[in-house]
Order: sequence, then structure tokens, then C-alpha cells
Amino acid sequence: MGALRALLLSVSAGVGVYLMLSFPGWLAGALGLLGFLVLGGWPITSIAIKTFPRDLRALVKLYFTKRTIRGWSGKRVSDVFQSVASSQPESTAILFEEQKWTYRDLDNYSNQVANLFQDAGVKPNETVVMVMQNSPQFIGVSLGLSKIGATGSFINFNLRGNALDH
Repeated sequence: MGALRALLLSVSAGVGVYLMLSFPGWLAGALGLLGFLVLGGWPITSIAIKTFPRDLRALVKLYFTKRTIRGWSGKRVSDVFQSVASSQPESTAILFEEQKWTYRDLDNYSNQVANLFQDAGVKPNETVVMVMQNSPQFIGVSLGLSKIGATGSFINFNLRGNALDH
């Protein structure tokens, strides 16, 4: 039965293409949709109708996210973070286990890290190798390095022995 249904849906699609080439666009579309529904395409159409509001919301969010990200092109991570942190300093930036860090907390910590590395002689375009466990400090160190123009190369904390040979 499944193979017959698939064959009928394929024939329906083929008929729809034929109709699009033979009739005006709106009529071909209407006839193709009617054929699709008559030949068993209603369950798929029903799902599409039910999920349309969710899908539309997701497309709108995707559009605005892409538009925002496009404005970040060529900027350092720390510059993007700074713009977000200055606009909403008391908003939650990190939730990790029982810890909650605001953008202000993360900004202050990353400034301390940036000063520490700068005082230690790290210069822009240098790479600093770090071995850390997952924690809010991990993000703060990465941001701090970015603020002075350095790059953090983080090594997986769980690696041992030969896995560390490069």
C-alpha cells in the first residue's frame, strides 16, 4: 500500500509540473494542489498548516538574527560582547550549574583577565594555550584575551598522554 501511495504522489507531482507548463500559474497551482490532496497528500498538508505559525515565527527570528550578525562582520568577539553588555548590564549572561553571571559580572571578570595577561606580556595576535574545565571563567578568559587582541587556544581538559601530541 505504501508503494502505491508513493507512486500516486509522484504521478500527482508530475501532473502538477505538466499543468504548470500548460496553464496559467494560478490555475496550474490550484489544480496541482487539488490533485496532491485527492491522491493522499492531505496528512502532509495538515501538518504543514498546523506548524505554519511556529515555522513563521522561526523564520522571522532567523531573519533578524542574520541581520544582527551581518552587522558584526569584521568585529572582534569582545567588541560584540561589549555592545551587548553595555545595553543590558544586569541581564543574565551565563547560567552554569548554581552560578548566575550578569553581563556586568562577566565584563568585570574579563577586564581583570585582560589586565592580568597584558601585565604578563601577552601582546595582540599572540596565542595563549589554556587548559580549563567548563565554567563561567572559561568564557571570561576567552573574552579577556579577545579584549587585548590575543587568541585563546583551549585544550580539552580530559585529554591525556598521546592525545596531546601535535
